[in-house]
Amino acid sequence: MSSNCKISQIIFCAQIIMMLSCNQLPELEIFKNLLTKGQLQIFKKIQRTRLLVYLYGGMFGAILAKLLTQEFCSQALLIMVIQTIFYFNYPWVELMVDYLDTPQQKQAWKNLNNRVGRIYTYSLLAGGLSSILSVYLF
Repeated sequence: MSSNCKISQIIFCAQIIMMLSCNQLPELEIFKNLLTKGQLQIFKKIQRTRLLVYLYGGMFGAILAKLLTQEFCSQALLIMVIQTIFYFNYPWVELMVDYLDTPQQKQAWKNLNNRVGRIYTYSLLAGGLSSILSVYLF
């Protein structure tokens, strides 16, 4: 198995684990319970928008990867890299923090963001370390 295949598999698994773990956070439930019905609707809309941007980044990555290489594992790796770059560089118009009113809501949002940030950092570190180890050890 090529190193691109190993790296692609590891990054893909890390992304799935991160997405699944972020939807099960107690901080998310605490935050959602502090929102009004209107704020909760805005939150759901922002979540949908972010998911669409993530998926569009994947589609853009797939098109670009197909143009750049014919090797499947390299395409998979390119798709994930382009998708991530697209997502993080997207000019977000709506931010949930702009709709929060109370100090409790703002603190809960900060706690949620910090937790998600730590999960993302850990998944990147674990994925990166696993990729390096798989290339050099296997």
